Amino acid sequence: MAEDTAVTAADIARLAGVGRAAVSNWRRRFGDFPPPVGGTDTSPTFKLADIYEWLRVQGKLAAVSSRELVWQQLEALAGGYPVAGVLAAAGDHLANKSGRSQLDAATRHALDDFAASEGREEAFEQLCDRFVDASSRQLAVTPPELARLMVALAWPLCGVVLDPACGTGTLLREAVIAGQSDVRVHGQEADPALAELTAARLAFRATEAKIRTGDSLRQDTFADLIADTVFCNPPFNYRNWGFEDLSYDPRWAYGMPPKGESELAWVQHCLAHLRPGGSAVLLMPPAVASRRSGRPIRAELLRRGALRAVIALPAGAAPPLGVPLHLWVLRRPAEPVGYAGLLLVDSTGGEPGRLDDLGWPMVTKRVLTAWRDVDGVSGSEPGLHKVIPAIDLLDDEVDLTPSRHLRPVANLSGLSESRQSLSALLGQLPNLLPEAVPVDLDPDQRAMISIAALARSGALALHQQIVALKTSDDGTGPLVLTTRDVVTGRGPSTRLAEDLEPAGTVLRVGDIVVPMIAPHPVAVAITEGGALLGSQLFLVRADPDHLDPWFLAGFLRSRDVLRYSTSVSGTHRFDVRKVEVPRLPLAEQRRYGDAFRRLAQFESRLGRAAALGRDFTQSMTDGLVLGVLSPAPSPGE
Repeated sequence: MAEDTAVTAADIARLAGVGRAAVSNWRRRFGDFPPPVGGTDTSPTFKLADIYEWLRVQGKLAAVSSRELVWQQLEALAGGYPVAGVLAAAGDHLANKSGRSQLDAATRHALDDFAASEGREEAFEQLCDRFVDASSRQLAVTPPELARLMVALAWPLCGVVLDPACGTGTLLREAVIAGQSDVRVHGQEADPALAELTAARLAFRATEAKIRTGDSLRQDTFADLIADTVFCNPPFNYRNWGFEDLSYDPRWAYGMPPKGESELAWVQHCLAHLRPGGSAVLLMPPAVASRRSGRPIRAELLRRGALRAVIALPAGAAPPLGVPLHLWVLRRPAEPVGYAGLLLVDSTGGEPGRLDDLGWPMVTKRVLTAWRDVDGVSGSEPGLHKVIPAIDLLDDEVDLTPSRHLRPVANLSGLSESRQSLSALLGQLPNLLPEAVPVDLDPDQRAMISIAALARSGALALHQQIVALKTSDDGTGPLVLTTRDVVTGRGPSTRLAEDLEPAGTVLRVGDIVVPMIAPHPVAVAITEGGALLGSQLFLVRADPDHLDPWFLAGFLRSRDVLRYSTSVSGTHRFDVRKVEVPRLPLAEQRRYGDAFRRLAQFESRLGRAAALGRDFTQSMTDGLVLGVLSPAPSPGE
């Protein structure tokens, strides 16, 4: 490795496969941790060779450290040059191609060692993934799963394949993997370093790949190329695409693209490169399907049968991740005969949420089922896909958004069972309500004692978790009960991060947990132990021979405890030690505790009934609105 390569704390965390907090802990706990060699007090840098040796000696190197080590060396070699170019040189070396000499002997040796364990192409792909991860804010890269779906929509692949905005080359690589042996790929990319990277990725597989540099709309380096298939993930919302200079370009066979509709310029660019009958698949922002400025071009694409399908993807399928993008499938008409209809697909099936809620296998299955079964000719599945006659879409809007034409499907599965469950749950509620009678005693005359005094007497123990525990939704450590868990009434929902040693108090059955800050008084009696006490929580652990836990929990969740709180921006800061409870014999405490326990169960089941009732109401409302249900006849009808 290069002797002068410097790394940050974040880089060290990646080398060891831990969080940055763990690196900070190591610096404090270990006197032999390598000292900084640069940076600032808040963001120091360290010598990579020293860090690597320290991690090796300590046994803290993760399985991914080989990749990370090579990546750090490539970044150091890049200096002021694009990392993608140096990475492309690494690909050339691993693919046994000569031509670029940016790599020093140490880096080439590190690459060979990494490739010896992973395989040469796999090692390079891992480095490309690392590059994408480091450049996520600057690059809009097509995810491999989406690229495979786009390739499947153009199956079978053969002959010439073109990507006029190839980026890092994912679409072309997937086309080569899926295609026949005679697939010949061509790509153009405005960024020279990314073009080099694409060529390096394809060198492992493509026997004939031509990658050129330049803006495809302004400077089409494949102007005479006729392709069998075109894939494209073009830049979105790009106004400086050449509107003024390309007004009379012959590619605009379906109409001059508006200045604010660069995506429609890319659509026609792709069609212009297709042979008659050839297919194109493009990733589009959803606004292209409905913007008024693009209505004439959309109408012409429909009239001439060039647009075959518009497929709505869930949010998170590709950058920008917050936008539910569309796929457009086009075919250059072999004859001047209009196509009968347009296939519209909603891959979410009308289900709200992001890709994370559905998963790529489900999305891919829904899209390909619609495409292969319907094949753009006929057929439909409610809520998922439908072929709309072109004449029905050629109105004033020419709105091709799938959700505008695919009515949602009412989820009636289990409706009868939900009704029965809801009825049974509601029937249990009255039995949980304890009875109470008025007391002819001035409450102020009761003998009271504070929680702090009970703690001093040994009748209970108090614990606080003030220091924040580092938790993670995908952590592998013990479960942690958080303030949010307590306030919302759910069980522990997160775990201690794996790079931290377990710390804190383990909860037991009968413990009472009270948030230090909450919007209203909350106290939870633990019915299942084993989780760790989260930060900003009080733990009250009663001696069962002197105090009933449910008795304490009831008094700690009463609005009376607001007297012992201070208001903080709409919430309350509670000091549980000041709360007072009556001095009662244990048998009397248990009588109160039983009433408080039943009230807590009533509240819990009432919440479950409310959630089940909302789902039941929504399903029945959808069924009535969509015409798949009708009201039952009234008695006597």
